[in-house]
Amino acid sequence: MNKQSNNKKMVYQRYGKTFKNIRLQKMLSLSFCEKVGISKSTIYRFESGQAMIGFDSLLIALYEMGVTLAEYEMFLNDFIESYQEEIISAILRADYFGDVSEKKQIYRQCIESKDNILALTVKATYSKLETYEVDSLLSFMSEIKLWGYYELSVFYMILEILSECDIIRFLDNLFLKEDQLNHVFKYKRRMLEIYYKSSVILTFKGRQAASYNILKKACLKKIIDDLYLNNIKNIANGFFIFHFENKEKGLKKIEEGLNMFENFGHGYICKFYQKKYQDIKYQI
Repeated sequence: MNKQSNNKKMVYQRYGKTFKNIRLQKMLSLSFCEKVGISKSTIYRFESGQAMIGFDSLLIALYEMGVTLAEYEMFLNDFIESYQEEIISAILRADYFGDVSEKKQIYRQCIESKDNILALTVKATYSKLETYEVDSLLSFMSEIKLWGYYELSVFYMILEILSECDIIRFLDNLFLKEDQLNHVFKYKRRMLEIYYKSSVILTFKGRQAASYNILKKACLKKIIDDLYLNNIKNIANGFFIFHFENKEKGLKKIEEGLNMFENFGHGYICKFYQKKYQDIKYQI
């Protein structure tokens, strides 16, 4: 057996074994799949690593077992982040703590792994990019057809170097796909982080209508149990109120949100909003 065939078999076995473990834990027999048009022999071959099943069939079977595709992927990876997700988390941590040496190390790591987009993304957090580097990021963003966690995270992290026109243009693209992202929590959270951060940036640029529309769209998403998202929502609304409605009321709302982050030991999370807060304090 050649190396490629061996790798394929290992993939089949991992997918099939994970599926089988879920099925057994749900106390379902092989015959349950026949109800959704998948034969027992097909499932047996899949679970034993002999063959894959079609993506549509896999989705239907997971749905019948009450398991989302996102959960299935987490089971497959033993709840370990993918390499790219691990790098994204490392970039955000380094940025929160202002660790430039760590950012430069991540940049070199991305270059070595030939991930030019993430390399430029982390570089943008500690250094001014050359025009051609900015153009590379703009080209990447312009060509996005399917929004995944990687694309959402790049957008979120480079927002501050984008022009207001580019922010609005890329948001319009994202708005078209947002319904597909609401079903996976980490996608929805990153998407809302983009909305609130974009709103604050556009607020500072005086784009009242654009900022208002973003906040209005974000309000349609249910985030009742997410203290973090509710807090940055209140802060973003505070900036809007400060700039366009009532300075005293807006400032109070911003300070309440920032203090809540501090009180819960998450002061590092609000770095972006803290900086913007300092900017408006100088205006008062």
